[in-house]
Amino acid sequence: MVLGAVLPALDTGTAQLLALGFAAGGAGGALIAAIVNYHAIGTNLSNEKSKVLLQCLERYINVRKDRTKAVHERKKRCCEDYYRELFDLSWTEFQLWRNGYIDDEIVKKWAISRYRCFLNDKITYLDENNTEVCCTYQEQWKEAIRNSYFEWDDPYTLFMNYCHEDKIDEAMKMRLKG
Repeated sequence: MVLGAVLPALDTGTAQLLALGFAAGGAGGALIAAIVNYHAIGTNLSNEKSKVLLQCLERYINVRKDRTKAVHERKKRCCEDYYRELFDLSWTEFQLWRNGYIDDEIVKKWAISRYRCFLNDKITYLDENNTEVCCTYQEQWKEAIRNSYFEWDDPYTLFMNYCHEDKIDEAMKMRLKG
């Protein structure tokens, strides 16, 4: 790994996370929060939690690339696809967290990020009349529930609704014990 060679004093896990951070560029606060909180799961990349987190970060980078594509192509389908991929990633992270593979500190930062997205995130696209239309996180979330992509009473949906209402502490109580 190039970064590991440049910064040999860093352990492999930290070097890989930093490399992902550089690759993501402006990918957002969740990635940076995960890197800052990396110590919470240890610095040994051979442990299961570290591998899971690294895979989530890699997937997050790919989802952010979908967002960039949606912004540049300005097509409705690209916008919808981006939000669906983001929700799918959030579902995966939620399941991993509930089963103990991702630590609370990291999920709490992700939950706060989802609240901010619910309030503010949008992408514009051009419709068939070449008119600019706004596609929002909030609308796409509601559409996913309305179309039963996620069931309204599913634990993930309830968790996300807590996040969207800025009830992060309530959301964090949904972790499975055991």
